[in-house]
Amino acid sequence: MKKENQKLRWKYLILPDFQIRYLWKLFIPILFQIGICVLCISWVSLRWDSLPLNTRENGIVLVSIFSILVTIFNILLFIVFGILHSHSFAGPLVKIYKVLDEVIQGREYTKLHLRKNDEMSILAKKLNRIFLRS
Repeated sequence: MKKENQKLRWKYLILPDFQIRYLWKLFIPILFQIGICVLCISWVSLRWDSLPLNTRENGIVLVSIFSILVTIFNILLFIVFGILHSHSFAGPLVKIYKVLDEVIQGREYTKLHLRKNDEMSILAKKLNRIFLRS
């Protein structure tokens, strides 16, 4: 059991369906930002010939490249923090699933121990109260 926990600890997506759904919710603002950058770049591209020379020389292209790099950086940042934050949900869920599967199979209930900051700690406490009552 201990080796399984160590392998689980290094797995980036513990509950892929749950974590990907969570990441998708974080990704919508990123898509909005990408849309704004695409609109800005398109506007500059379409109006490039009508822009005064001094405007071109002031770095419109550099601003566009900078906005693209900032967007890419934000996407990577959201993905990394999304996965890390979703561990506070997914890790405890895996522990709860395992303990409940053991109970279903007729084994004795083992007390759930979750980290203090895990999102499911309240649920774990209630499950401990239910099963350890007898």
